[in-house]
Amino acid sequence: MNDAARDNWLNGEESCMKFELLSAVALLALVPAAQAQAQEATAAAEDDAQALGEIVVTATRRGTALQTTPLAVTALSGDDLARSGVTSASDLVRVAPTVQIARINSIPQIYIRGIGLQNSTIGSEPGVAVHINGVYLARPAMIEAGLYDLERVEVLRGPQGTLYGRNATGGAVNLITARPTDTLDASAQVEIGNYDRIRMDGMVSGPVSESVGVRVAGYLERRDGFTQNLTTGKPVGQPRSFGGRVTVELAPDDSIFSSVLVADFQQTTRDGNANYIRAFYPTIPGVYVPVPGGRYSTNPRRVFYDLDPTGTSEHAGLSMENALAFDGLTVKSLTSYRYMRRKYASDIDATDVPNLNNPLQFDRSESFSQEIQLLSENSGNFEWLLGGFYFHEKARDAFDFDIRTTFGAPFVVPFTLNIRNAQKSESFAAFGQASYTFLPGLKATVGLRYSHDRKTIDEFLQIPQFFSVQNASLKDSWSALTPKFGLEYESGDTFIYASATRGFKAGGFNAGNPAQQESYQPEYVWTYEAGLKRDWFDNRVRTNLAVFRSDYSNLQVTQFLNNTSQLRNAGSARIDGLELEVTVKPSSQLQLQGAFTYLDTGYNRSTPVFTLLDPVNLELVNMTGRPLPFAPKYAFTLGLNYTVPVPALDGDIVFAANHAWRSKTFLDSVTRETEAQKGYGITDLRLAWQRSDGRFEVAIFGRNVFDTTFFISALRGSASVGGAVANVGAPATYGVQARWSL
Repeated sequence: MNDAARDNWLNGEESCMKFELLSAVALLALVPAAQAQAQEATAAAEDDAQALGEIVVTATRRGTALQTTPLAVTALSGDDLARSGVTSASDLVRVAPTVQIARINSIPQIYIRGIGLQNSTIGSEPGVAVHINGVYLARPAMIEAGLYDLERVEVLRGPQGTLYGRNATGGAVNLITARPTDTLDASAQVEIGNYDRIRMDGMVSGPVSESVGVRVAGYLERRDGFTQNLTTGKPVGQPRSFGGRVTVELAPDDSIFSSVLVADFQQTTRDGNANYIRAFYPTIPGVYVPVPGGRYSTNPRRVFYDLDPTGTSEHAGLSMENALAFDGLTVKSLTSYRYMRRKYASDIDATDVPNLNNPLQFDRSESFSQEIQLLSENSGNFEWLLGGFYFHEKARDAFDFDIRTTFGAPFVVPFTLNIRNAQKSESFAAFGQASYTFLPGLKATVGLRYSHDRKTIDEFLQIPQFFSVQNASLKDSWSALTPKFGLEYESGDTFIYASATRGFKAGGFNAGNPAQQESYQPEYVWTYEAGLKRDWFDNRVRTNLAVFRSDYSNLQVTQFLNNTSQLRNAGSARIDGLELEVTVKPSSQLQLQGAFTYLDTGYNRSTPVFTLLDPVNLELVNMTGRPLPFAPKYAFTLGLNYTVPVPALDGDIVFAANHAWRSKTFLDSVTRETEAQKGYGITDLRLAWQRSDGRFEVAIFGRNVFDTTFFISALRGSASVGGAVANVGAPATYGVQARWSL
C-alpha cells in the first residue's frame, strides 16, 4: 500500500463530523445550564491566613465543597500545577499517589487504584474516563492537549458509573480550564532548563463588553531527548509542542441564559519513546541467542537502534456549554467535537539490527458528544439531577511492521505486515440521581444510569510478499445498568459517607487481528466505600480518609497469542484499599501535606492467559492469586511549603519540597519479575522569590533531584522480539522559572 493510498484510507471518503455540524447542533440544542465550574475560595476571613481555605469541586456535576462531597476526590489548583511543573499526564503521579501512568508509543495510559488498560489500539477502551470542561475524551492521548492554563484538576477515585458512565471503572480525571475574568488580566511564564528545555506560557483575559468575556491562552515547549541513540548519534525524542485555547463566555447580567464556547488546538512533533530491553527469553532456557551482529544496551539512557523513534500528534476541539437558569431549575447542554491524529515510528526490538520495526503507525479519531442535564436547585431537603448522553466516534488506525528475523534466525524472505482498522462507536445513556435529607445532617442518595454501546469494525491485514490478505467485519452491542446508593452525615466540621457504586468499561474488538472473530465483553465493578472528612483546630488541620473494596468481573487484560497482543476477559478480581490525605497549616508561613495509599489486589478467579515463557514455548498462565499491574501496595507523597517574608527584598522567599514514593509495581498484566519496577522515590525541590504585590516571581527548581532511574511501563515481547522492553521515566531536570502577572 503506497503512501497516497494509505493517506486516502486514513482520511476516508467522507469526514465523520465537521465543525459546522457541531455549531448547528449546539445552537439548535435547547439546552443549557448554569456554569458548574467552581473555583477555590477562602471560607475563613481574609485576616485568618492560618486557616485552610474551602475548595469547591464539581465532581458530582454541581458545585459542592470538597469536604462535604461524598466521594474520594483529590483537587489540585492551576497555580499549584504550574509551580510543580505538571505539564503532562506523567507528572500527575508526583502529586496523586493513587494515580499511575504507563506509556505505550507516547500514549499515556492512566491507572487509578490499579485499574486502567495497557493497550493502544482503537479497539480498546480506557479504564479511567478523562473529561475536559465536562467533555468526555475518546482517546487517552487527548489528555495531553489540555494541561495548561487550568483552574484545577479533579481526580475522582473509584467507579463513577452513574454520573460519568462508560469507562470510569477506575475513576475519572476532570480538567477544568480557566474562564474569562471580570477585569483585564494577563500573565506570562518562562521556564529554561537542562536538556535545552524551554517552555513559555501566556494568557490574556478580560471583558470585551458588559456581557461578553474572552480568554486567550497558549504555550510553546521544546527540549532535547533524555536518551541517546548510539547507532545514529541522535537523541531519542526531541519534542516540540505548542497549543492554544480561546474561551468566550456570554453571561448577560439580567438574563437567565449563559453560554461558554471553548476552541483549542495542540500539536507535538519529533516526539518518541525509548524502548529498553529489561530481559531476554532464550531459545533454550537460560541461554540467550543474540540477533547476529546486533547490539543492545544495559544503560536505559544509551541505546542502539537502527530506527530513530519519532512521532507527531495533532489535537483540536470545540465545545459549547449553554445554560438556562429558571426558578428552581437549571437546564444545561454540553455539545462537543474533538479531533486527534497521530503518526509514530518505533524500533520494537530495541537493537541496531532491522529485526522488527514499526516504521509507520497512524491513529485518527473524530468524536461528537451531546449531553443534556436538568438540575434542581442546590438547596432544600430534596435535590435531583436528570440527564441524557450521546457519543459517536469514528476511529482509524494503521500499522506497518518490517519483520526480518526471529530470535537470531533470519527469515528466508523478510516481509512487511500491513494492518488497517476502521471502527465506529456509538453510546447512548440516560441517568438520574436524587438526594433527600430526612434528618438534620443525614442524607440518602440513589442514582441509576442505563447505557447502551454498539460498535462495528472493519479489519484488514496484508503481507504483500506472500500475497496474503485477511479481512473481517465485526459488530456487537452491550448494555449496562450502573446504580449508586449512598448515605452521608454532616455535623460541624465532620463529614461521614458510605456508598455502593457500580461501573462498567465498554467491550470491544481485537483490532488488527482479523483471525480473532469475536469481541471481548464489558468489564464490571462494584465498589463499597466509606469515608471520613474532617477539619480540626479552627481549619488548620484537614484529614480525608477512605476505605474501600472493589469486586471486578470480566476484567479486561492484555495477552500475547498468535504473535500478537490481544485483549481478553480474565475472570474476577478484587481490590481492597485505604487512602489518607492530610494537610496541616500550623502558621500562615508553613503548610505541610501528605497522602498515603494502601492497595491489596489479586485475581479471585482467572481464565488462563497466554504469554511467552521463551521464544519457542507459549505459557498458559493461571492468574488466580496474582496481584494486578500498576497497583503498588504502598504509595505516599509528602510536601512542604514554607514562606519567609523578606522586607529588604520587597517580597517573600518561598521554599517547596515534594517527595513521592511507591513500593514494588508490576508493569504488565502477567505480573512477572521481568516486568516489575522495584520501590522508588522521586524528590522535587523549588526555591522562589515572590514580589510583595504577587505580580512577579522568579524561581530555581529541580525535579527528580537524585536522578532516580525508574520504569513507567513494560511489555513482554512478541515471538519476533524475544524479550521484555520497558520505557524509562524522566531523569533529573533542573532550571529557572520567571512568572509575571498584570
